[in-house]
Amino acid sequence: MNIKYVNTNIIAKDCKSYEKTRLFYKAMGFKPLEVFKNYWDENDPCLFMVNI
Repeated sequence: MNIKYVNTNIIAKDCKSYEKTRLFYKAMGFKPLEVFKNYWDENDPCLFMVNI
């Protein structure tokens, strides 16, 4: 089984570059799995996406 994952910023919903990044990952088949609230910083939650 080949599992790929990516981490991206989730709080920056208004930021066009992060929005484009999330759309790109979704287009590549990645699906949101979990948000880690303290992965980088408590004010900077991380969206963990996987592609199986």
